[in-house]
Amino acid sequence: MKRAAILTDVKSDYSNGLAQFFQERYTQLSGQIVGRQSYANGDSDFRSQLTAVKAAKPEVLFVPGYYTDIGQIAIQARDLGITQPLVGGDGWESPKLIEIGGKALEGCFYSNHYFADDPAPAVRNFVQKYRDRYGQKPDALAALGYDDMLVLADAMKRAKKLDGPSLRDAIATTKNFSGVTGVITMGPDRNPIGKKLVIEEIRNGQLALKATVEPAATGVAASQPTGTAAQ
Repeated sequence: MKRAAILTDVKSDYSNGLAQFFQERYTQLSGQIVGRQSYANGDSDFRSQLTAVKAAKPEVLFVPGYYTDIGQIAIQARDLGITQPLVGGDGWESPKLIEIGGKALEGCFYSNHYFADDPAPAVRNFVQKYRDRYGQKPDALAALGYDDMLVLADAMKRAKKLDGPSLRDAIATTKNFSGVTGVITMGPDRNPIGKKLVIEEIRNGQLALKATVEPAATGVAASQPTGTAAQ
């Protein structure tokens, strides 16, 4: 797909940041951004923006917003005759997404931190315990929160003292920590580097794993791990 349009939430740094990186990388890969429109979170009518998008004839529509808006955007896009797939990021992640958007989201995709039906033991164990306690499947934010606490617990074991600066420094040196959402190595800007991501497709009203994207070699794989998720 060489022609993309972008629809962003003008009030959201998250949405605009993803749009910026998408546009930079997509054009580097010889793609063309044929249209860019915006809305504000909480809007209910997206038809004017989507009409402009349709006129630009994109092959894909990138909507880096939150699930609260995505479902209605998809419904109105289909009502206007836009058949191209909508794609987005982890802001789409919610059990409410398909409940809101229904069939309008069929064939759409978004990138995420983990796939709840992954057969990996760490994922299966986490999902089962979460279901036992809360009666539902954990989304990616639940998995990230779980990994956050595991990383903190691991840092507490390694920290010189249990004060703020010591914990900060211990967290910063986390390397190759095997969590539910992947292997966590902290980078110089305090963000994890080298983590895999998954692409989820909405298919037959359910989330399906479309692809797993492994990171390029970062040079950190040979370092000694600092810990691992409880099995």
